Amino acid sequence: DAACRQHAWVLERSRYFLGISHLDVESLDLVYGFELEFTGNRDAIVCNALLEGSQLGWVLSQCKAIGQGNAVPLNCEPVIILALDEECFLQARLALETRNSSYQVRTGCYDEEPISIYFTVRAYPRTGGRFDMGESLRYQAEVGEDLVTRVVIPNVVRPIAAAIAAAQ
Repeated sequence: DAACRQHAWVLERSRYFLGISHLDVESLDLVYGFELEFTGNRDAIVCNALLEGSQLGWVLSQCKAIGQGNAVPLNCEPVIILALDEECFLQARLALETRNSSYQVRTGCYDEEPISIYFTVRAYPRTGGRFDMGESLRYQAEVGEDLVTRVVIPNVVRPIAAAIAAAQ
């Protein structure tokens, strides 16, 4: 709540201190970020946590079989963008960043980098109307809090955290 109030405060003052009006806004993003520390193959952690039992997980298992068990995930950074309304003016984006390199996987020397999970609720101004940034931020926060609580944390954050705990 305090973070949302601070963002609303900054947004309101941007009009006066930065000269930003509703005409200058192409979109307004509200981002929720999670960082999970893991030193190791972060792509493998994400694959195990999110793809196991899925069709994409099956593809990975088949590739491992062809490589006689040596196939290793090099890049598993899924991005999903969804329209939350019929006109596509409100969108949600889920993105994961693992920050692995093939050198790290090849040598087994991994940097201390987090697995980053970003959930963004983006609003675009509707044509012909005035875009109220404060009201949009309040609505985006309401939608974002609901989706983060019901969907992102239980289905993305917790499974990755559990996979990290099991790997250590």
